[in-house]
Amino acid sequence: VDNWMYANSIHIIDYFRLFGRGAITRVEPVVPWNSEEPGIVIAQLQYASGDVGLYEGIWNAPGPWAVNATTASSRWELRPLEQVAVQAAGQRSLTPVAAHPWDTSFKPGLRLQAEHAVAAALGRPNESVPLSDALETTRLVARIYGHPLPHAAAVR
Repeated sequence: VDNWMYANSIHIIDYFRLFGRGAITRVEPVVPWNSEEPGIVIAQLQYASGDVGLYEGIWNAPGPWAVNATTASSRWELRPLEQVAVQAAGQRSLTPVAAHPWDTSFKPGLRLQAEHAVAAALGRPNESVPLSDALETTRLVARIYGHPLPHAAAVR
Protein backbone atom coordinates (compact mmCIF):
# COMPACT_ATOMS: atom_id res chain seq x y z
CA VAL A 1 0.00 0.00 0.00
CA ASP A 2 2.89 2.37 0.76
CA ASN A 3 4.08 2.00 -2.83
CA TRP A 4 0.71 2.09 -4.58
CA MET A 5 1.66 5.17 -6.62
CA TYR A 6 4.19 3.08 -8.55
CA ALA A 7 1.53 0.66 -9.79
CA ASN A 8 -1.29 3.17 -10.15
CA SER A 9 0.53 6.21 -11.59
CA ILE A 10 3.40 4.89 -13.69
CA HIS A 11 1.35 4.46 -16.87
CA ILE A 12 0.40 8.15 -16.76
CA ILE A 13 3.82 9.41 -15.70
CA ASP A 14 5.39 7.50 -18.63
CA TYR A 15 3.82 10.09 -20.92
CA PHE A 16 5.95 12.86 -19.41
CA ARG A 17 9.03 11.01 -20.59
CA LEU A 18 7.47 10.38 -24.03
CA PHE A 19 6.11 13.84 -24.83
CA GLY A 20 8.51 16.18 -23.02
CA ARG A 21 11.63 17.19 -24.93
CA GLY A 22 14.94 16.75 -23.16
CA ALA A 23 15.89 15.73 -19.67
CA ILE A 24 13.64 16.58 -16.75
CA THR A 25 15.66 19.15 -14.84
CA ARG A 26 13.29 19.92 -12.00
CA VAL A 27 10.25 18.44 -10.28
CA GLU A 28 8.44 20.91 -8.06
CA PRO A 29 5.56 19.81 -5.81
CA VAL A 30 2.62 22.20 -6.13
CA VAL A 31 0.32 20.14 -3.91
CA PRO A 32 2.55 17.58 -2.19
CA TRP A 33 1.55 13.96 -1.68
CA ASN A 34 0.16 13.23 1.77
CA SER A 35 0.16 9.49 2.43
CA GLU A 36 -1.89 9.99 5.62
CA GLU A 37 -4.72 11.58 3.62
CA PRO A 38 -4.45 10.53 -0.04
CA GLY A 39 -6.18 13.18 -2.11
CA ILE A 40 -4.71 15.41 -4.76
CA VAL A 41 -1.04 15.51 -5.72
CA ILE A 42 0.18 18.06 -8.24
CA ALA A 43 3.73 18.54 -9.48
CA GLN A 44 5.30 20.76 -12.14
CA LEU A 45 8.03 19.22 -14.28
CA GLN A 46 10.57 21.36 -16.12
CA TYR A 47 12.64 20.10 -19.04
CA ALA A 48 16.02 21.15 -20.39
CA SER A 49 14.22 22.20 -23.60
CA GLY A 50 11.98 24.66 -21.76
CA ASP A 51 8.96 22.36 -21.96
CA VAL A 52 6.77 22.26 -18.87
CA GLY A 53 4.63 19.35 -17.66
CA LEU A 54 1.93 19.38 -15.01
CA TYR A 55 1.04 16.13 -13.24
CA GLU A 56 -2.25 15.92 -11.40
CA GLY A 57 -3.16 12.77 -9.52
CA ILE A 58 -6.58 12.53 -7.92
CA TRP A 59 -6.88 9.81 -5.28
CA ASN A 60 -10.09 8.62 -3.63
CA ALA A 61 -12.26 10.68 -5.98
CA PRO A 62 -13.64 10.27 -9.48
CA GLY A 63 -11.52 11.42 -12.35
CA PRO A 64 -10.81 9.97 -15.79
CA TRP A 65 -7.30 9.00 -16.81
CA ALA A 66 -6.27 11.73 -19.21
CA VAL A 67 -3.20 13.17 -20.90
CA ASN A 68 -3.07 16.52 -22.69
CA ALA A 69 -0.10 17.56 -24.80
CA THR A 70 -0.13 21.08 -26.21
CA THR A 71 2.13 22.79 -28.74
CA ALA A 72 1.74 26.14 -30.50
CA SER A 73 -0.05 24.43 -33.39
CA SER A 74 -2.15 21.68 -31.76
CA ARG A 75 -3.47 20.11 -28.61
CA TRP A 76 -3.68 16.33 -28.27
CA GLU A 77 -5.99 14.77 -25.73
CA LEU A 78 -6.03 11.15 -24.60
CA ARG A 79 -9.22 10.75 -22.56
CA PRO A 80 -9.41 7.93 -21.73
CA LEU A 81 -5.86 7.00 -22.63
CA GLU A 82 -7.05 4.61 -25.34
CA GLN A 83 -8.83 7.35 -27.32
CA VAL A 84 -6.98 10.18 -29.04
CA ALA A 85 -8.36 13.47 -30.31
CA VAL A 86 -6.61 16.53 -31.73
CA GLN A 87 -7.48 20.21 -31.77
CA ALA A 88 -5.61 22.32 -34.31
CA ALA A 89 -4.81 25.97 -33.60
CA GLY A 90 -7.83 28.09 -34.50
CA GLN A 91 -10.32 25.25 -34.07
CA ARG A 92 -12.83 25.15 -31.28
CA SER A 93 -13.36 21.39 -31.02
CA LEU A 94 -11.46 18.15 -30.83
CA THR A 95 -11.35 15.79 -33.80
CA PRO A 96 -11.13 12.09 -32.89
CA VAL A 97 -8.27 10.08 -34.38
CA ALA A 98 -9.39 6.72 -35.74
CA ALA A 99 -8.21 3.74 -33.70
CA HIS A 100 -6.23 0.92 -35.26
CA PRO A 101 -8.50 -2.10 -35.96
CA TRP A 102 -6.51 -4.10 -33.40
CA ASP A 103 -7.53 -1.59 -30.76
CA THR A 104 -11.21 -2.20 -31.42
CA SER A 105 -10.86 -6.00 -31.47
CA PHE A 106 -8.63 -6.24 -28.37
CA LYS A 107 -7.94 -4.17 -25.28
CA PRO A 108 -6.33 -1.06 -26.81
CA GLY A 109 -2.57 -1.48 -27.15
CA LEU A 110 -2.56 -5.10 -25.96
CA ARG A 111 -2.11 -6.81 -29.33
CA LEU A 112 0.83 -4.62 -30.35
CA GLN A 113 2.41 -4.92 -26.90
CA ALA A 114 2.04 -8.71 -27.04
CA GLU A 115 3.61 -8.88 -30.51
CA HIS A 116 6.63 -6.89 -29.33
CA ALA A 117 6.94 -9.02 -26.18
CA VAL A 118 6.93 -12.22 -28.25
CA ALA A 119 9.52 -10.73 -30.63
CA ALA A 120 11.73 -9.76 -27.66
CA ALA A 121 11.42 -13.27 -26.19
CA LEU A 122 12.47 -14.74 -29.54
CA GLY A 123 15.43 -12.35 -29.83
CA ARG A 124 13.89 -10.52 -32.77
CA PRO A 125 13.86 -6.74 -33.29
CA ASN A 126 11.12 -5.12 -31.22
CA GLU A 127 10.04 -1.87 -29.67
CA SER A 128 9.47 -3.20 -26.15
CA VAL A 129 10.33 -0.76 -23.39
CA PRO A 130 13.68 -1.69 -21.86
CA LEU A 131 13.95 -2.18 -18.12
CA SER A 132 16.17 0.92 -17.89
CA ASP A 133 13.26 3.07 -19.16
CA ALA A 134 10.85 1.54 -16.68
CA LEU A 135 13.30 2.22 -13.85
CA GLU A 136 13.74 5.82 -15.01
CA THR A 137 9.96 6.34 -14.90
CA THR A 138 9.89 4.72 -11.46
CA ARG A 139 12.48 7.26 -10.31
CA LEU A 140 10.29 10.05 -11.73
CA VAL A 141 7.28 8.72 -9.80
CA ALA A 142 9.43 8.90 -6.63
CA ARG A 143 10.37 12.52 -7.41
CA ILE A 144 6.77 13.55 -8.07
CA TYR A 145 5.47 11.90 -4.91
CA GLY A 146 8.48 12.81 -2.77
CA HIS A 147 8.60 9.14 -1.89
CA PRO A 148 11.57 6.84 -1.29
CA LEU A 149 12.12 4.32 -4.05
CA PRO A 150 11.08 0.74 -3.42
CA HIS A 151 14.13 -1.49 -3.01
CA ALA A 152 14.09 -3.00 -6.52
CA ALA A 153 13.81 0.42 -8.20
CA ALA A 154 16.77 1.76 -6.22
CA VAL A 155 19.10 -0.60 -8.06
CA ARG A 156 20.97 1.08 -10.91
